[in-house]
Amino acid sequence: MSGDRLAALLDELVAELAVRVADKLKPNATVYFDQSNSPLGPRHHIAAVSSGKLPGLKLGRRYVATAADVEAYVRHSASASRGADEAHELDQLADELGLRKPNGDKT
Repeated sequence: MSGDRLAALLDELVAELAVRVADKLKPNATVYFDQSNSPLGPRHHIAAVSSGKLPGLKLGRRYVATAADVEAYVRHSASASRGADEAHELDQLADELGLRKPNGDKT
């Protein structure tokens, strides 16, 4: 494993630990986001809640979701994107090495 990859994994671990420690230290009040204060931005927030990808509900004109659900959605989106990037890198490496999948397609 390369040093850069290890550093990235450690950074991810430290960030996750920080979130968990912060969760333990803050009061038990649930924080909510609507489209006006969501870190996703208004359009993305509304689309995610409307599609069911982000658990939430519509209250009048507001699309409301818990901060924890928004954070989980962001983490999941980031890891899915990172997984696609890693798969693309593996495909490029396989092409460079001339490797093929068992069915004959290039990896």
